[in-house]
Amino acid sequence: MKNFLFVGILFFWPLYGVSQVVTYRGLVVDDSGIAIPNVLITTQVSANRVNSDYEGRFTITLPRDSLRSLFFSRLGFNRKEVRLRDLSSFTKVTLHPANMELDNVVVTAAKKHEHKGMVGCRHSVVNRTVLNAGFEEGVFLKPKHRNAFLKDVYVYIEDFENSNPQASFRVHVYEDDSLPGKEITTKEHISHGEYGGGWVRVDLSQEYIDIDSGIFIGIEWLGNASGGIAIGLAKHSRDREQRNGVFVYTRDLHGSRWGFRLLRTIPMIYMTYGYAKS
Repeated sequence: MKNFLFVGILFFWPLYGVSQVVTYRGLVVDDSGIAIPNVLITTQVSANRVNSDYEGRFTITLPRDSLRSLFFSRLGFNRKEVRLRDLSSFTKVTLHPANMELDNVVVTAAKKHEHKGMVGCRHSVVNRTVLNAGFEEGVFLKPKHRNAFLKDVYVYIEDFENSNPQASFRVHVYEDDSLPGKEITTKEHISHGEYGGGWVRVDLSQEYIDIDSGIFIGIEWLGNASGGIAIGLAKHSRDREQRNGVFVYTRDLHGSRWGFRLLRTIPMIYMTYGYAKS
């Protein structure tokens, strides 16, 4: 009898273990019903965290009865708590825009004419690189003028058989610390290519990033399509490297390390910046 009871426990224990977890699925939208990608979804336990995908959908598996709420947060929206008892097998979660009230400030600046500069590569394509989801290309660029701040970043997205030119990508800006250092960008700058490929402009003027000492610009594919996103490449000449400080780095899927790419080509990325003559 004891042996039978022991065998019974061994048989039903896996089923008991399975019953102790539950999977929640849902969709995150704004007040207008538009899907919100890259929403961070967390619990009281920091180990339990996921992000909504490009279409705003999420899936999270949690221990049953050990947690009470999910927390949804994203830059520009109010953080929201949803109790697990209010979640169904598929739940639509609505986030409301954050109200940012600023005091009125009057600033009087000396009259200076702003000039516009450009640095980087925008020449004809000679090759290409395909980024898989999570990978990132980083390019070091330095302006030719002092008192410069970043205005726009232009990325050339190619259209060929192994990539999706309409795939989304995120632009990061990093401090120069021999390798890409601390990220400077404080907002999410997500863009996408158009059908047929071509130059994509990303406006970074509201970040007011000082670039006198040079910066790394990283292009990360968000993986919202099968295949990859193809970034056009241009010839890598020593003369241009010395003049504009072009060095190319790639980051792996886990984002844990950067490495120098030995190919004598650079991604088709350039930036425009504003500066004031002293």
